[in-house]
Amino acid sequence: MSSIKNFKVKTTKLLKKRNLGLSYQDKDYPIDRIPFYLYGTENQLHIDHLLLKSPSIQLSAENVQIEFTSGQLTREQKERGVIVHMIAKEEMDGSIIDLCEVAMQPFPDTKYLGNSFFFKTNSQFHIELYEDPAFEPTLNGPGLDNVNYITPFATGKIILPSMSKGGLYIDSHLINADPIIEISKNRIVKCTEPWKKNRRCENDNVKTIYIREASSLAI
Repeated sequence: MSSIKNFKVKTTKLLKKRNLGLSYQDKDYPIDRIPFYLYGTENQLHIDHLLLKSPSIQLSAENVQIEFTSGQLTREQKERGVIVHMIAKEEMDGSIIDLCEVAMQPFPDTKYLGNSFFFKTNSQFHIELYEDPAFEPTLNGPGLDNVNYITPFATGKIILPSMSKGGLYIDSHLINADPIIEISKNRIVKCTEPWKKNRRCENDNVKTIYIREASSLAI
């Protein structure tokens, strides 16, 4: 396996910073879709699953392709970010399978997902695109996917990248681990380092999405 060395990454823009604490979560999972953030640049588009309720799963894909059946996506929308609803998966034989996150959650631990997992290279999904109702970068939930009274500005199909054109990231283990508290052998909850003892011990896990630029320093 080859690797890239001697390069730097520059953060150019904070896109989303969402608190994942229980008080900021929705009461239920989406019933007729799997929601994602869609964001990027004129030449590259990426998606990241909305974490609305715990437990959840992190699903990320870079360099996705979109085939529109109605509407379009402007450069401003790409850079600001929009909401994408995956409403169905199109199988290789042409069959269509509806996607309902409430029926799929909770997902197994990452190591048990297997080859039949729906989110994999070259997969194709029918989608609806919406303006982000919580477009401010640091606005917390609940209600981050509340588009029930909004008309989609575009519809189409999204295609996940092949291994040669982009990467996927799937995790249902670490995303559900609490980095702040631990349960000791005698069932006492206590703060873990480096959190000080006088701090409130609660789940203040935060998910952040940045738009970054990478530039090579040497080859």
